[in-house]
Amino acid sequence: MNPAWIAVIASSVAAVGAATAAVITTWSTRRLALRQNADQDGQWLREKRRDSYAAFLAAGARARDELVSIFERSTAEHPDIDLLAQQIVAVRTLTDEVRGAGAKLVVEGPDRIVRPTRLVEEELVIFRRCLETLIRAHRAGDSHVDFGTSLNPLPIAKANQTVETLQYDVRAHLDQFAAVARQILETAEIVSSPLANAQPSDTDLQWLLDALSERGIDTSTIVVTQPIRQIGEINSLHIAVLLGRAKDRYSIEDGWTYSEFADATVEQAVAYLAAHRT
Repeated sequence: MNPAWIAVIASSVAAVGAATAAVITTWSTRRLALRQNADQDGQWLREKRRDSYAAFLAAGARARDELVSIFERSTAEHPDIDLLAQQIVAVRTLTDEVRGAGAKLVVEGPDRIVRPTRLVEEELVIFRRCLETLIRAHRAGDSHVDFGTSLNPLPIAKANQTVETLQYDVRAHLDQFAAVARQILETAEIVSSPLANAQPSDTDLQWLLDALSERGIDTSTIVVTQPIRQIGEINSLHIAVLLGRAKDRYSIEDGWTYSEFADATVEQAVAYLAAHRT
């Protein structure tokens, strides 16, 4: 919001009345502060996502590198199968770290980072489980490996090729995740509040104040951070009528429930109306 907006609002005192204009000016000043805070919050969230994305990629790379190392040693001429069996069990800690880092991304978002995250996690688990199965087959001296899929048990040489392919699949999914993460950070895809996003307008607030005044409410005592249900002498009938008029005036199709409207603050209600203004 342009700071000049406050001056414009202040100049409307003669048109809308001193008491009502005071409420509008207070609201506009508060919105400027909210937008500034939203910008700061957006920068904080961007930095937090960047760190979380980097942590996830680092954890994924560590798990992949360790699995590749174990696989390469398992194909040596005289591998220490017992040692490899211990190491493949220990690598579960690394894949668990990847899942833990991925859980943060689901919370921090946005939604389009979730699928690339899940693909990395799932492919690492598949890689680890198949490698575990391959090492058990080596340890047991089996000539074929059953990966528990619809495929018939594979000869050891073919099973080695199957597992080797998985390391490239993991790498491809890590690259895909990195590409999506980079796009999100470059486009500043930050989710901010509707209150910060809605275009400021004294028209929407004036409409609400007029509607309240028609119900006999003294608008000069209104505090914009106050829930509507706590305004002056307002009662449930007043709120129901206000909600109905708001839906008609703003053609609100998704519909606010009575409780949602009543529990909203004045500024939240105005932001909601502004967002639906046509």
